[in-house]
Amino acid sequence: LDDVALLHQFPDAASDAQPATGLFRPRDTIRYGRLEGFGHSPVLGKNYAFAGGLIPAFNQTKDPDGEKKTAWLDAGTNPPNGVIVHYTLTEEPSEPITLAFLDAEGQEIRVLKSKEPQAEEATTAADGQADGLTTAEPFASTGSIVGGEDTASDEDDKDKEPTVPAKPGLNRFVWDMRYAKATKIATKGGDQAGRNGPLAAPGTYQVRLTIGDQTYTEAFQILKDPRISTSQEDLEAQFALRLQVRDRLSVVNEAINRIRAIGEQVDAWAKRLEETSGDGRIPAAAKELKTKLDGIEGELIQKQAKSSQDTLNFPVKLNSKLAGLGEAIGSGDTAPTKQQHDLFADLSVRVDAQLAALRQVEESDVAAFNALVREAALPAIAPARARSQVPAAGG
Repeated sequence: LDDVALLHQFPDAASDAQPATGLFRPRDTIRYGRLEGFGHSPVLGKNYAFAGGLIPAFNQTKDPDGEKKTAWLDAGTNPPNGVIVHYTLTEEPSEPITLAFLDAEGQEIRVLKSKEPQAEEATTAADGQADGLTTAEPFASTGSIVGGEDTASDEDDKDKEPTVPAKPGLNRFVWDMRYAKATKIATKGGDQAGRNGPLAAPGTYQVRLTIGDQTYTEAFQILKDPRISTSQEDLEAQFALRLQVRDRLSVVNEAINRIRAIGEQVDAWAKRLEETSGDGRIPAAAKELKTKLDGIEGELIQKQAKSSQDTLNFPVKLNSKLAGLGEAIGSGDTAPTKQQHDLFADLSVRVDAQLAALRQVEESDVAAFNALVREAALPAIAPARARSQVPAAGG
C-alpha cells in the first residue's frame, strides 16, 4: 500500500457501516519532474520507450474510462503520476457524474465527466471484449518502435479526454495536474499540434464531485519537488506564461474552425447555385473568397502535413510554433527565459495579423457573398438544371 491515508477515512473496521456515496480527501501530492520519453501512442504488441539512454519495453492496457496502465517488461513501475482521487458510489448513477478541479480561489481549471451509460455499452460491444479493455497483448507480433509513422487511431486516441469511472463501490481517478487543453480543431487535416494545458504550479487546490444535485468538495496540496531549488515565484511565472501560450493556441484553433466552417458553407452554396442557376457570379465569388480564407488558414496551420514526417518536409506554422513553445516552457521546473517571453510576443503579433485579416474577410467578402446569395433568391427546394441530351449510341 502506498496510500494508507485513504484507509484512515473509511468507517471503523469494527463497525458494520458501509462507505456511503462521497469523496475522500486526496493526499498531498509532490509534483515530480519525470522524463516521459517521446514517440507516438503505443500500438498493439510490444512497444519501446525512448528515455535518455534507456529503451525499456512495455505493454499497455486501457480501461473503459480511458485510464492507461503500463506493464513494463524490463523496468520498474512508478506510482501514478498525478493527484489520486478516491470516491465511493452506493449505486451506478443514472446520469454522468463530474469531477471538477479548482484553484485556491474556487475557479474551475479542469472538468471531466463519466461516460453516458449507453455510450459505455456501445464501446464494450465495439471492442468485442466482455471487460471493455483495450490491451496490447504481451506475445503479439512486435509492434512499431515508438517514434514511427503516426496512424489515425494514434491521433484519435491522443486527443481524447479521459473519462471518470462511475461504478458502484470504490472508484479512483488520477488527475495529471494539468489545466484544461486548448480548443480542439473540429475537423481533421493539417499539422494539428498538441493541446496540453499547463502543469499546475505548487499550491492549494480543490476537487469537486457532482452526482446529480449532490456535490462533495475536498482540498489538497500540490507540493514542489523537494529535489529542486527553483523558487515558488519562478514556478508561478512558468505557469503564467504557459497558460498564456495555451490561450493563444485556443484563439488560433478557434480561427481555423471559423475558416473551415465558412469554407464548407461557401462550397455548398456555390455547388447549389451552379446546379440550379446560370449566374456565374456566385462560383467566381466563392472561388475568390476561398482563396483568401485558404491563405489565412495556411499561415495558421500547415495544411499539407499528412503525417509526422511531413512536419519536416513543410514549414511549421503558427499553431505548431505556439505548441512547441509551450512544451519548451514546461520542459523543466524553471522560470521561463527572456527568449521564450520574446518569442511569445513575436508569435502573438503574427497571430493578431492573421486574425485581423480574417475579420476583414468576414466583414467584407463574406458579407458580399451573402448579398449575392440573397439576390439569387433560391427556393428551399429546386431541381437541378437539366443537362444537354447525350446522343444515343449509334444515333
